[in-house]
Amino acid sequence: MNTRKLFTSTLAALALLALFTTPAALRASDVSGTATSITTSNNSVALALGSGASASIGSIMTRDNSNVSGTLTDNTTSNNSVALGLGSGASASIGGIAIRGSTLGGQATSVTASNNSVALALGSGATARLGGILIKDGSNVSGRLSDVTVVNNSVALALGSGSDASIGGIEVAGSHFSGQASSVTAVSNTVAFDLGWFGRAHIGGIQIR
Repeated sequence: MNTRKLFTSTLAALALLALFTTPAALRASDVSGTATSITTSNNSVALALGSGASASIGSIMTRDNSNVSGTLTDNTTSNNSVALGLGSGASASIGGIAIRGSTLGGQATSVTASNNSVALALGSGATARLGGILIKDGSNVSGRLSDVTVVNNSVALALGSGSDASIGGIEVAGSHFSGQASSVTAVSNTVAFDLGWFGRAHIGGIQIR
């Protein structure tokens, strides 16, 4: 197989993955109770292409004015992993929990273990995450947030205006949170880098903005 055919086949495979790889997502929903996601994956890619596209390996996402009360738990183990968001507002994630434009009352727990990992966001407002908890878009969250992320040989890279790449940690952006937040992140051979107007790349920690 020549180089051009190999590139074409690889691109086609990634495009299919972008279409069919999605998180456990709650959209415009009213949910009360317990939601648990357990994912084990090797040689993994989460790829989102295009404006507003979303791709994920493992993880839990609520969006579009969902109202959730109870407990959300995500446990993702992934090796040789890439989370890639390409396009305006695109998002890609491996593990973690994302609360977008929603209400959550209760507890959210994210546990992510990943090796040989890259989180890359390219494009205006694009996001790429390895583990962690993200709360944004005017969400209202009360209760307890807990994140534990362990990664090795990892890179968080954000390119583009307002893009965001992260490994572990808890981020609250343009939202309301009341309660308790705990973040534990362990990494080795790790780089966080951003390039662009208001671009962000971070590893671990708790950010409220």
